[in-house]
Amino acid sequence: MNENQQYDAFLRTLRHQDYNGPIFQTSVQNLFHTYLSLVPNRQHYNCRCCMNFLDRYGGLVTVDSSGNLVSLFWEMSLPAGNFMRPIVETLRDIVHRSNITGVFYSPEGTFGVQENYDKKRSLTWSHMAAPNRYMWTDRIKTAYQGEAEKLEDFKNVQRALGEYRRDTLEQAVQLLESEVLYRSEKVLGPAKWLLDCRTKNTNQLWNAVATAPPGFCHPRASMIGTLLDDLNSGLDFESVKRRFAEKMSPMAYQRPTAAPADQTIEQAEKLVEQLGVAKSLERRFCLADETVRLWTPVAKSGATGVFGHLRQSPPAVVGTDVKAVTWKKFQEIVLPTAESIEYLVQSSANYSAYLTAVHTDSPILFQWDNPVNWYVWHGGSSAEQFSLTAGRYVSVIGITLQPNAWESVAEHQGNGVLFMLEGAKDIRHAGNSLFPETLRSEYHGIRKVIEAYSRKATIHPSEGQHAAGLLLQKNSASSWRGNKFKVTSKGITLMYNIDRWD
Repeated sequence: MNENQQYDAFLRTLRHQDYNGPIFQTSVQNLFHTYLSLVPNRQHYNCRCCMNFLDRYGGLVTVDSSGNLVSLFWEMSLPAGNFMRPIVETLRDIVHRSNITGVFYSPEGTFGVQENYDKKRSLTWSHMAAPNRYMWTDRIKTAYQGEAEKLEDFKNVQRALGEYRRDTLEQAVQLLESEVLYRSEKVLGPAKWLLDCRTKNTNQLWNAVATAPPGFCHPRASMIGTLLDDLNSGLDFESVKRRFAEKMSPMAYQRPTAAPADQTIEQAEKLVEQLGVAKSLERRFCLADETVRLWTPVAKSGATGVFGHLRQSPPAVVGTDVKAVTWKKFQEIVLPTAESIEYLVQSSANYSAYLTAVHTDSPILFQWDNPVNWYVWHGGSSAEQFSLTAGRYVSVIGITLQPNAWESVAEHQGNGVLFMLEGAKDIRHAGNSLFPETLRSEYHGIRKVIEAYSRKATIHPSEGQHAAGLLLQKNSASSWRGNKFKVTSKGITLMYNIDRWD
């Protein structure tokens, strides 16, 4: 195999390198100068396209699970006789000795120029190039803005790790996991992530920052920072618990405190147009048939045969004792055989309704992968508000989880289960319930505008049985007061009080 054939083999291998993102920039500089000093027939390989590839992309790396740098292009294996093999090994060693300087993003589908045509010589020249498997596709920020944002994220996390001791982080995680703090599920993920970051070396920390969920890289400006500051200052437990509950109140958490300025409204208009989500803002009541159900009533089969109507059914057995159970036990033990369920309507309870997009082709706004969201009224709702009559049993026409748990679980949005009640329908104006804490991260900068819009918006009506009823939420104390259900299975009716999640 001659020199040209060996070089062509090198180029083919380069273009088929496999790697797993994210990709990082390093401190490597002037790699083309090193390359040119090593190749034979220096003038023949003195190529501007290859120079751009080596100096712009040659130092790119990924990070393995141990925190070692992995060159994006120079980990290749070439035959011993290929003159490019020792050159590749030298380039790899240089990259391995470097330091990460930032995350790398590019909207280009290819690193470098694969080939070009020389009209004067009627020749096609091949160059160093490779496919970009992690193209930047954000429609709002440029790749450069994305890189700058991640650099600031890295600095924020480093500062937080310098300010908060490991034992303070461990204490915070323990409190959040014990669920003694109100709506702790909103903060547990970022807290555990930050604690885990303390065990990482610099390269691993870069990897963690590059792959972190939205909001995790701003601990000092978030609720986890507030909790850690309170623990650091030596506040007693009751004070920590009270301050946390005040700031995590649904009426305050991530909610704007002032009307949006004209400049913010203009920014929101541009963003909505860029993302094409104007139609997504229009909401209507979700119907029961549009939910993902855990349980539906068993249809009663009629008597069959000429003399079927003469058959005598065994006498019904109705238990009068009310058995207290958790939702988890009710789901595992009672639901599989339940044929019908009735709920004793309370005068006031955690009644809820689900909403969905008016336009089925509109982009999803939420942190989960479907267009359905939900709302409850602060302090609960009256039965009359939801078209129900207190003190009477009403049929449960289906049971469904909160929409964040249907396909993908956004655990920080909490756990809840809706008992959809026959005829339930909210008759009070509720805006359209676009709450900042449930929206995707790209809308964070315009949350004041969206909330102001949501408050004045009207929910479109829907004909049919609404997905509305009693919402039992894991970390909502008001969900578990006096819930009495009558469950019938195989002619036996038993009474249950679901009084906690698990």
